[in-house]
Amino acid sequence: MSIDKDIKRYASRLSSYKNRDVRQAAATALSKTTAKAKTRSIRGIAKSTKLPVNIIRRKIYVKRAKVSRLRAALKAYRTPVSLMRLRPKQTSRRRRNGGVRAGKHFVRGAFIVNGKQVFKRIGKGRLPIEVQRIKIEKVVEEVSITVCKRVMKQEFKRIMLHELKYRLSKYTSRG
Repeated sequence: MSIDKDIKRYASRLSSYKNRDVRQAAATALSKTTAKAKTRSIRGIAKSTKLPVNIIRRKIYVKRAKVSRLRAALKAYRTPVSLMRLRPKQTSRRRRNGGVRAGKHFVRGAFIVNGKQVFKRIGKGRLPIEVQRIKIEKVVEEVSITVCKRVMKQEFKRIMLHELKYRLSKYTSRG
């Protein structure tokens, strides 16, 4: 008699496990995998653009997966980074090699105006000037797509199995 009751009890637990906990495990696994992809793509973008990680980190966001919507997204703002974000220093203006050094970037012939922006003249005249920015659009697209594919392929299965085992252990520990 008690064996029949145990079987019915385990069957009801397994049905609830199948319905609710598998979707929860999938949502958690998707979110954790996307967070790993975010970290690795930030490092890759920073390395290839020679920018500090904290500047790139502000440009990449994760939209987490939910039980009702099993889709996680990695969003990246691809706008160019102004040289003023890198605390630029003016080098000697008298020499031909004068310009602005900002982090690992150097722009020959550039100048800082009132500590607010880095400009460079276009042509020989005074006025066509241009704000100096570091373009990151192509790098962000290439690196983030390849990193996301690689991380999903390598990590998702392992994290999903871990989440399922964790949720299954809740049922087996109750007795």
